[in-house]
Amino acid sequence: MLSLVAAYAPLLLLIYLMVKPNPMASGKALPLCAVVAYVLVMFTGQSSLSLVNANVISGLLLALTPLAIIGGAVFLFKSMEVTGALDTLKGALNGVSTNPVAQLMMVGWSFAFLIEGASGFGTPAAIAAPILCGLGFSPLRVALFCLVLNTIPVTFGAMGTPVWFGLSLLSLPQDVLMSSARYAAIINTLIAPVIVFVALRLVVPDWRHILQNSVFVLLSTCACTIPYVALSFYGVEFPSLLGGFIGLLITLVLAKFGVGLSRQFTNESLPATQQQGDAPSLGTLVKAAFPLWGTVVLLVLTRLPELGLKALLQATEPSVSISLGFLGQLTMSASLVVTLSGILDTATQWRFSTLYVPSILPFVLVAMA
Repeated sequence: MLSLVAAYAPLLLLIYLMVKPNPMASGKALPLCAVVAYVLVMFTGQSSLSLVNANVISGLLLALTPLAIIGGAVFLFKSMEVTGALDTLKGALNGVSTNPVAQLMMVGWSFAFLIEGASGFGTPAAIAAPILCGLGFSPLRVALFCLVLNTIPVTFGAMGTPVWFGLSLLSLPQDVLMSSARYAAIINTLIAPVIVFVALRLVVPDWRHILQNSVFVLLSTCACTIPYVALSFYGVEFPSLLGGFIGLLITLVLAKFGVGLSRQFTNESLPATQQQGDAPSLGTLVKAAFPLWGTVVLLVLTRLPELGLKALLQATEPSVSISLGFLGQLTMSASLVVTLSGILDTATQWRFSTLYVPSILPFVLVAMA
């Protein structure tokens, strides 16, 4: 019983600190709760001091993985911003349809679905919401809209990071991990239409306008979720990324030809909508979208086992080995897989696949290109 209370105490403390009146910032609350967890383990746990401290070191080093992914994603989208690619894509999305529901589904659903699959970590709302604000939608409402919709693709966000990295510490068998991911995808797919309609109501003031465009909404929703759930049977890197990519293309075509859309409901029906600019040419659009489709192509090339690049990027045979004394043995393979083993003379180890973790490949390389 004591161990159970000690296990939950840091989590309950974290929830309290972040929801109480005048909540504590996460940058302070999380380290504080980590220290509390460390103290509780020291006094109530049955592990040795060396093993506890070894896991602390391993945990600190594990943080490099999400930090590297976030850094690579920020670099990619910053490059899109400063080169004008993001503005070009914004102009293309804006010019497809004047129907507000179509605009919300194209940008806040399909495009954000793709961005979540590519980078995760809040970037869908950070990129999609400003585009919708540029179309005249309320900033607060589109922020809520994008965050609510992001509950569907987030399971496989940032190229599957929540699954292959987030659940890695549970040491689950691969088949159990894949099965859990598939069930999550199926549940998300079944509930997606409800989530989408509820999210649309946050922005569109009248249910009647949403229902008039319900056929388009359902088709756009399924355009992302059907590939999403199908791809979850083959891996965890592709469902949100390729599901969003396929869904965005289908949604753009549906919106362009007005399939399932009401012609009476236009962007003039909502206040403060900005006028559309000239749509970019196809060549310009393909060039501006290169960071997105280039990321998809490079990810596919490095994730398909049949091509051999996946095994090459994950090769662990040491090429360089350095003893760090009691801290452990540091090794690095030819494919830059860094391993710290025997931390504090325990069986604890840490490993970082520099070229396989989605950071340098594909984000940084595509951004530089």
